[in-house]
Amino acid sequence: DPPGCFRPAPKVESQIVRITPLADLRFEVGDRRVFDSLVAVAFQGRRKMLRNTVGAWIDARCGAGAGELAFEASGVAADRRPETVPIDRFAALSEWVFRKGASGA
Repeated sequence: DPPGCFRPAPKVESQIVRITPLADLRFEVGDRRVFDSLVAVAFQGRRKMLRNTVGAWIDARCGAGAGELAFEASGVAADRRPETVPIDRFAALSEWVFRKGASGA
């Protein structure tokens, strides 16, 4: 209903936004569970550098020093904060971790 239907008339107008999730991811991530975990870890420490959150997570999963290798291979600076990293770089990190985990590294 328009604002004039109410007394007093509200000073705002409402709109509805419909968001439809994509059927498939736009980037190769290796394994969706790895990607979801990586992003969750990154944003749990949102004010921290990726080196301290994601790097430690990758090291625990793939072995000591693996985090720095993953950052280098995926083109992500380890001193960035997660909110500054494009989705395709998170996808690249995830794919790297998946490949290393899948290969037994």
